[in-house]
Amino acid sequence: GANTKIANVTTSAGEEVYALKAIVSGLTNGTDYTFGIRAEDSAGTPNEDTNTTTRTATPQSSITLYPGLRDAADTWATLVGTEATALDTNDGDTSYIAASARNLYLRVAFDNLVGRYTNISSVNVQGYYRNTTGNEGVNQGLYINGTHYTNAAGTQTPGTSYQLLSGTAWTTNPATALAWTDNDINALISSVLSVRGGSTWSGTMNCTQLWLTVNFGVAAAPPRETGGTTGIACNTCHQF
Repeated sequence: GANTKIANVTTSAGEEVYALKAIVSGLTNGTDYTFGIRAEDSAGTPNEDTNTTTRTATPQSSITLYPGLRDAADTWATLVGTEATALDTNDGDTSYIAASARNLYLRVAFDNLVGRYTNISSVNVQGYYRNTTGNEGVNQGLYINGTHYTNAAGTQTPGTSYQLLSGTAWTTNPATALAWTDNDINALISSVLSVRGGSTWSGTMNCTQLWLTVNFGVAAAPPRETGGTTGIACNTCHQF
């Protein structure tokens, strides 16, 4: 089939260019696409493709974003491990963050999406928690522009061993009641509230892993960044 130029890069003699990125949209699911690079001389005459890769366009149904640094409004005071990565893996008490009282908020910013995303159908906060007494609970909410939004799942109470808790997915942005945008996602902060189970708080609530699941509609797939330093790199509306 015909070749379509998707990006240009201009370089002076002796320079090296890595990881050129371009967005490719309008791809058809199930169709094979071949990506390659060509060099042109000063007259604009291209050489033949010498570095190509072929991928099949397939939709991406969801993406997972992990926490980075804690927000200034975070009040879960006990942190074990490196702040930027402590909640990235389910490693038990090797690295975790803990609340020692009720009405404390675990607030951390999530990693940003890479590229431009459309057709976001819902978002959901999930994590692994354990309660040292088995009585206390959490509500896995969101913190948007200074406001806490409680999750419809209500209070969830884990056992004394780490347990996966999944909140109810938000199909719209609770701050605007509008469909999610990629800018909305990039501004999201977790707001996990510690909740007392009995008449008094006892023990601690530990969280060893926390993440945000971003789900996409079936009708369209989000862009996905691929490529690296091989000389072929692209952002597409499909996952390769």
